[in-house]
Amino acid sequence: MENSNKSAKLPISNVAPFGLRMQPELKAQLQAAADRNERSMNSEITARLNQSFELIAGLKDAEINALAEKIATRLGEKIKK
Repeated sequence: MENSNKSAKLPISNVAPFGLRMQPELKAQLQAAADRNERSMNSEITARLNQSFELIAGLKDAEINALAEKIATRLGEKIKK
């Protein structure tokens, strides 16, 4: 049965913990962002992951193709060097 309601979320007590290793510099950046946004590290990481998926989902095929071409061009330039 597919859940069509994207806003339906499990209570936090039912969400399994997920361990994550990261470089100290990145952790410090995330903590600073969490502090600025007045949320926990977990909430900051979750918000940023959700935002990245929404950004990708919002891109149109033409935008994705243009971005892919730019990346391919840059890679080609780097390989030639």
